[in-house]
Parts: sequence; C-alpha cells; structure tokens
Amino acid sequence: MNPLKEKLENELKVSLPPLVTKLQEGDSSVKDEFASLVLPYIQVLMKAYTKAIESIPSESGWVVMKLLKRIKNIKPDKSIVGYITTTTKVQHPYRYKKF
Repeated sequence: MNPLKEKLENELKVSLPPLVTKLQEGDSSVKDEFASLVLPYIQVLMKAYTKAIESIPSESGWVVMKLLKRIKNIKPDKSIVGYITTTTKVQHPYRYKKF
C-alpha cells in the first residue's frame, strides 16, 4: 500500500467525522478545512487510477465540490474514506482505471 495514502486515510478517519457533523448541521465555516483535508487524499487516488494526470488538479476540486454538495449523504459513523473513494471513482469511471 502507498504509505502516503495510508497516512492520509488515518488522518481522515480521525479528523473528518466532526467536520462532517458540523457541515450537516449547517456550519459552513468548516468547508475550507474539510476541503484542505480531503483534497490531498483525492489527488492520491486520482494519481493511482487516472489516465489523464494533467486533469487531476481541476477534477480533484470538482470532487470536493461534489462531496460538499452531498454532505447530507455522508454518515459520520460509517467509512467516510470509503465514501470519498467511491465518489472519486464514480464521477468519471472511464478515466479511473489501473494501467
């Protein structure tokens, strides 16, 4: 396993549940903190699965916006990391494929 990915996953498992709860309660002041936590993880996922490396910065931002839009669907007591991974892969399935 990628050590950076593992480190980011561990950080997200601890840091995200309270942020997700705040966002679900309508506290938009934590959006930037949420984005800064999930963005590196999304980029690591995209580097592992995408064919279009040059599009990672713009598409990873798009995934963060998608996650924020669907924040009510995220269950803090479930695997938030799994939800992020699935959202990242599902958005453009034809691009996220191992070589």
